[in-house]
Amino acid sequence: MALLLVALPSKAITLSWTPVTASAATGSSLDMALIISGLGDHVSPSLGVFDIDVDYEPSILGLGGVVFGDPGLGDQLALDQSADRSFTPRDGSVNLYELSFDTVADLNTLQAGSFTLATLSFNALSAGVSPLNISLNAIGDANADSLSIEPVTAGPVTVEANADGSVPEPATWLLVSLGVLVMKRLSWRLLGQKYFLPVLGSL
Repeated sequence: MALLLVALPSKAITLSWTPVTASAATGSSLDMALIISGLGDHVSPSLGVFDIDVDYEPSILGLGGVVFGDPGLGDQLALDQSADRSFTPRDGSVNLYELSFDTVADLNTLQAGSFTLATLSFNALSAGVSPLNISLNAIGDANADSLSIEPVTAGPVTVEANADGSVPEPATWLLVSLGVLVMKRLSWRLLGQKYFLPVLGSL
């Protein structure tokens, strides 16, 4: 009896954002995590290097900072050795680069199948909608061979204007209360000087 061999399709390796869509008010900040999924999960293929551009609308979002690595798993490109990493901001984009110095064996056997590459912090500058587009310059496995990646464009980041631009009312009342207290203490000091100093002078 002949055996029919069917090749199973390999799992697609993807890049995506968490959260998929996000919103923030002007003057606040938000974090977007760049996730890679579909790697071998302690087997080949693993990730050894990436060079990625992230584009956004600079009139709506301002880059606040970049943190490489997964919050729970740590930097999966620096498992046993260090890594060469950098981010380069430009007007409306940022370049993310990391090269692992781990051995091929360590990357293939120790690296998780899905993890955060980097977390980008943005400041919400003005009301509007900005995409977060991913552009691949290079991305390779433990041997530095190119990986086939399906980048995912993030859903829009929506920045909403505050209902009004005033300072919150509790803070205003606190300032007024402090001012009244200072005026009362100043008044008592002046009264004390007026009525107490002559008495001292008569002694």
